[in-house]
Amino acid sequence: MKKIKSLLGYALFIIGLSGLFSACYTEKRFSRQLSKGVVAYPNVMSNTCAYLYPNKVETIKELIYKEGKIDTIWEDLYLDCDTITEVVWKDRIVKVQVPKIIKKVDTIIDHQYHSVENTALVTALRLKSDSLISQVHLSKMDASESQSKYKLFLWITIALISYLGIKTILRLAYPQLKFISKLP
Repeated sequence: MKKIKSLLGYALFIIGLSGLFSACYTEKRFSRQLSKGVVAYPNVMSNTCAYLYPNKVETIKELIYKEGKIDTIWEDLYLDCDTITEVVWKDRIVKVQVPKIIKKVDTIIDHQYHSVENTALVTALRLKSDSLISQVHLSKMDASESQSKYKLFLWITIALISYLGIKTILRLAYPQLKFISKLP
């Protein structure tokens, strides 16, 4: 008997020890262990996070073209277009405006900037988004299931009310018929 008790004690001890070191690891237990690890070994934690979720650095180059306005400076040019040599039109001079300078200034901007993306945050937000989408999907399924149950109960209620109405009308209209009075 003493041997059985000791074997049973050892067996319970081994089962308890295996349960203690088992793979049952909850989120709460993990967060507690993680907070202890961050306090005790912050450099190991930062190296692990940097290895698992490196920052995504991207250099973006843009070449921006801005078209300028056309500025024209006009000059008056005097032409002697008089081909008649008579005295009457001798002093006739035609004045014509001719563009002296046509100026257009276009601008090209070479713009370069760096984009740094925190991939750990992006991954966490993506996981949270996926979780919320699945919750919405489950709630829609629950809503459609409850709506189908509602329709079933509605049809059952309509059938029962119709049966009771027909039975009452038949009892009042034909009291001499015996099988109507025996209806439940």
